[in-house]
Amino acid sequence: MNGKVFVPKGNSLTPRLKCAYQSLNTDYSKGYFFQLSAGDLSNSNDITGVAIYTDSLQVSTGNYNLGDNKKGYAYASYVNINNQQNNSLYTQTSLPGQLTITKLDETNQIVAGRFWFTIVNTNGDTIKVTDGRFDMKFTK
Repeated sequence: MNGKVFVPKGNSLTPRLKCAYQSLNTDYSKGYFFQLSAGDLSNSNDITGVAIYTDSLQVSTGNYNLGDNKKGYAYASYVNINNQQNNSLYTQTSLPGQLTITKLDETNQIVAGRFWFTIVNTNGDTIKVTDGRFDMKFTK
């Protein structure tokens, strides 16, 4: 992030990596939803995390542009919670970004891929995430 290596950190009680891919058919949500999140939870006074989501979008191997948080799209978010400063939440809004799924094994619940994105908060501060990658099991 912004030229520095980000490695998810945490402890056994706090998950630092989560991945889910599920099909929902409820009154509130219909369609496929993918979520990948990674956080640095090693310092409770300064928590940082990134996430990639899809809303009502079935994924397979291939490329997905990251854009607005709306149905049928993929988008990214970044959060920084610092007890000494104002908390910052950045949400993708039509800025450059891409999610690439290189492997999706629904039987064994394994997904792998890469991502990059640029994201801006309401104050105009920019975060650039480059060379993100993942290879993990997902829950349904």
